[in-house]
Amino acid sequence: DVPVLIRSIKAFDNIADVSEIIVVTNKDNINETQNFINNYFFAKKIIITEGGNTRQASVFNGFKFVSKDCY
Repeated sequence: DVPVLIRSIKAFDNIADVSEIIVVTNKDNINETQNFINNYFFAKKIIITEGGNTRQASVFNGFKFVSKDCY
């Protein structure tokens, strides 16, 4: 069984128009998430960042890490 997070990252990793993948998680899980993701190979750059107190704040935090050449 492949974990949902890994299946999701793989889906974006296989899209040619996607150049980077941003994962937003609870601040207490950042290191654990990074270590977990490091057990798999992905072709694209993966950025892990801290979420916020609400879904809207988490999405906003993720958008802050989108590279300027992506928009």
